[in-house]
Amino acid sequence: MFCSHEPVPDSWYVNENGKVIKVRLLLYQNGRLDTVITEDIDGLSNIVKLNVWYELHLSRYCYSPRSLGKY
Repeated sequence: MFCSHEPVPDSWYVNENGKVIKVRLLLYQNGRLDTVITEDIDGLSNIVKLNVWYELHLSRYCYSPRSLGKY
């Protein structure tokens, strides 16, 4: 089950196909959130307008630091 979440900088999200992206930056225009800059696991950046963000059907990606070998 996927639902759109508000973009949070330095947070990871996953789409319905399992692609993981990280929110790198939020851009505001006239005091309102307008654009989300994301980065995928390969380091490629994308510029996403806020209305498109909600159409991506993303879920917050949660991972355990322990699963990455860090304690």
